[in-house]
Amino acid sequence: MTINFDELNSQSRAFVEYIAEQTLAAQKRVRKNGEWCWFCGSDGRLVQCNCLSPESLRCAEHKICKDCSAAHRKIANHISNFLKYPRSNRVSSRRYQGWKQLREAAETIEEKLVAGGRLDLADTLEVALIPDEDDAWECSTSELRQVVLGSFRKAKFTRFQELARELDNKIQESAMESAVRLLRFLK
Repeated sequence: MTINFDELNSQSRAFVEYIAEQTLAAQKRVRKNGEWCWFCGSDGRLVQCNCLSPESLRCAEHKICKDCSAAHRKIANHISNFLKYPRSNRVSSRRYQGWKQLREAAETIEEKLVAGGRLDLADTLEVALIPDEDDAWECSTSELRQVVLGSFRKAKFTRFQELARELDNKIQESAMESAVRLLRFLK
């Protein structure tokens, strides 16, 4: 259902304009220090982030809101989980699948910006997540950890809430594909 702005009464129109102003103000505050979240610009309650990678995700350096903190924890836990698996020379490894889910989530949220010309492909998190020499399933644990955690700084990434939501979607898609394969196998 679409809402025509011109058909709204004056009170509704004023409310929509107020929300739009607040959203634009928050977008202008992203990556700026102040009494707001450095990552999303919201001026809500700021918290101490307790994620597993505060230096890499830069939450130790900046003020952060509760929603961005939850997203940091989800992403850092995902990274930690797939790095637990051993190096494997096959694409079907759990380590590679976890890395691939993260990279595809980044691609999904950044593809509109790249297509619109507002972001160069070389500056995206998706590209920064790709190891320089080996494929992701062939990298040593320390090399893959360094590439993955360093990619957030390299790409100057701040859209953690969107990435966490999209990562959940990719994990769900992967689980559904696995369930379908299992059901086909059991027939």
